[in-house]
Amino acid sequence: MGVDFSKVLDEGKRRVGIRFDNDLVAKSGIAPSVVNMMRKVGNPAWKNVVKLAAFFGVPVSEMISWGE
Repeated sequence: MGVDFSKVLDEGKRRVGIRFDNDLVAKSGIAPSVVNMMRKVGNPAWKNVVKLAAFFGVPVSEMISWGE
């Protein structure tokens, strides 16, 4: 099974003190469509994975582990 990016997003938001996806979009610079796609399809472009990990302040490998 692949990575559950919904879990990744929820854990990342928890760690940085964000409650809502709208706040994540506003603060991270990741497009709302990307966040929605990550939750529904779970197959984001690598550049968005890297950008999100940087926003959460963790290595990509750690961030991915949140959804395993």
